[in-house]
Amino acid sequence: MDPSHCTVVILQPPTPQPFMIDDDNDQKQAPPQPCYLSTLQSVFAQVSVTSHQTEALAWIKEHPSTLLLLDLDDQEDDSLDCFASISWVSSIVQHAEDDNVPIIVCSSNGNPSFMLDCIHAGAADYILKPMRLDVVKTLFLALHRRRSHSKMHDDQGSSPALSSDNAISPVATTTDTPITPTHNHHHHQQYNDDSNLHLRVKDLLEKDSRLTKVLLDTYTSMSPITGDTYLSSDDAKQLQEKVDSWCFSPFELNHQDLIHCVVLMFSPVLSCPSLDHLVITQEQLYDFIGELSTIYHDGNPYHNFAHAVDVLQCSYYTLRQLGVLPFDQQQHRDPSLPTKPQDLLRPIDVLALFIAAIGHDAAHPGVNNLFLINSATPLALLYNDRSVLESFHSMTLFQIMKKHGLDQISGGAGTLNYQEFRKTVVTSILATDMSLHNDYVTKIKEQAIRLQNRSATTKVDEEQERLLLCSAIIKCADISNVARPFLHSTKWAELLVEEFACQGDLEKELGMPVSPFNDREKLVLEDSQIGFIRFVAMGLFQQVREVMQEMSFAVDQLESNLERWENRKHTTHDSGVSTLVDNDEQENQQDSTSTVTATKAKTMFDRESDTSTSPAPAPSPYNIQPTTVEFIHSRLSMEGPPNEMTSMPTMAMKHYTSPTKIDDQDDDLSTLSHFPASGGNQPPGWHDGPVYCQCTIQ
Repeated sequence: MDPSHCTVVILQPPTPQPFMIDDDNDQKQAPPQPCYLSTLQSVFAQVSVTSHQTEALAWIKEHPSTLLLLDLDDQEDDSLDCFASISWVSSIVQHAEDDNVPIIVCSSNGNPSFMLDCIHAGAADYILKPMRLDVVKTLFLALHRRRSHSKMHDDQGSSPALSSDNAISPVATTTDTPITPTHNHHHHQQYNDDSNLHLRVKDLLEKDSRLTKVLLDTYTSMSPITGDTYLSSDDAKQLQEKVDSWCFSPFELNHQDLIHCVVLMFSPVLSCPSLDHLVITQEQLYDFIGELSTIYHDGNPYHNFAHAVDVLQCSYYTLRQLGVLPFDQQQHRDPSLPTKPQDLLRPIDVLALFIAAIGHDAAHPGVNNLFLINSATPLALLYNDRSVLESFHSMTLFQIMKKHGLDQISGGAGTLNYQEFRKTVVTSILATDMSLHNDYVTKIKEQAIRLQNRSATTKVDEEQERLLLCSAIIKCADISNVARPFLHSTKWAELLVEEFACQGDLEKELGMPVSPFNDREKLVLEDSQIGFIRFVAMGLFQQVREVMQEMSFAVDQLESNLERWENRKHTTHDSGVSTLVDNDEQENQQDSTSTVTATKAKTMFDRESDTSTSPAPAPSPYNIQPTTVEFIHSRLSMEGPPNEMTSMPTMAMKHYTSPTKIDDQDDDLSTLSHFPASGGNQPPGWHDGPVYCQCTIQ
């Protein structure tokens, strides 16, 4: 086979023709000739140009040695134009009956994402304009590859061969005239026959891929992937020290350093001998993390890529505390020692947990589930008002994984191992839905009792226990900001409150009911943290500690932070408002009499906060000046008498599909508008004044 025995059909997208009144309208208008036509004619036996799909497909069927070149002329790097072009390519691929015919896309669009989308749509190759002669001379190889591949997979051991009758003479004249129309009525009838399951499902899958792309284009804002993957040994050592510490703070790192940190945390997992079969290169990992980072919206004060890295680091640090990482510790573990719950976690489970952690909030829009449901967004309708964002994050994550070839983990889609891996990722992400928080705390409590009472003969459902362990770890990581060293925790709290307030501003602008959790006039920083720690975080961390005793470090830090928030609430300036600036001497005295256990995390915290016996620390992005405090107070309307808190408003933890009734007249708790600011129809524990819960947007 050589180019002189091959033909090329150039198929151009159909363009709408203007309406014209012309007596001689039977004559078909010839398509415009592409500028590279002469280049193709110098290599191939025959070149034809058409804008009629039916003609092109009929020609291909009659002439086996044909390349189909799809010319996306003047293709702009525009989302809608790209989507239309990819849909057209996908449609051509599906209508082409002969799998031996390679379909090649030719375009001036050099966007790598668009190129990959064309390949994923079924194109055999992608050529950039202007078309060079040396590239044209290699195009026939695509035809050879297709035939060789078909021959290997043909049940009868052979593929259609090019006979001498079908071979086109090298001296055949080239033509740029439209191909004579040839209609295949049988094929047309078969394709539109709704009873043909194969074609109907094939068409459905093609449309489904379009739906996925529309969702991603609507809710994500991917930027070109840039950044240097090179990391010097000194820089790697410094970043490794940061990710190995509970004092990790993403705020002091730039975007590329955050990507480096993610790769460093993935490295010990991917280097595990039992995962050698995955073959994920460092370049592939960098590309995946780099593009995933652009999916996160930097405009979100809280739910951005820094939060994703923070959740991953907490999961990584927790597994190190549990003795799961590094894996070589388990190999040298004394077999005579009793097993621990975390021993159920395998390397593939850890990898699934890490991928879930870094992608658990992918493309977060900056508003919570309740906002999407109350505003009847298409996303809420698509996921039936249940874990809307979490389902969307999971879908987005797996689309990015597929794009970078990570859907081949554990054998690829369709294999049992991959389905188990995917189940762990999806289950972990769905566990971050805070409307399910109390359910998970109950499950973890039951798990602690179940594992403590098991004997050597007790049969354990290892899969379910592993899934619950992963869910517990990522849930703790997702709200770990309240258990970080206090200065870091304060920074996270400010960002979260600001995101609440931004949603409240949007709700006011749209004329929607403003939930108390998002009202700037009712949000109080100290009270929100006190309430969240007491009624949400503390119960989770304590129950997880019952399952895995090594989690004590987080509970100890949580108790310390709660005490400090309570101290701040009752420490006032002359203005009568609480301060966000540390009174180090006073709080260090309180720390000395505290019952907090001297864990590793607490020791780090004491070094951070104790300035009486150590040199003054270098300026930190978390040092909050009095002027900043006054601004925050005025911004959040923190003036006024403090509100003492005896219970958490139950509405904060209500599931939006909970069947629980406040009274016989209220069957639906999907909106806050059911409960007026005052009156008798209020849930138990509800009261006017500042709101204390931050969980609804986590």
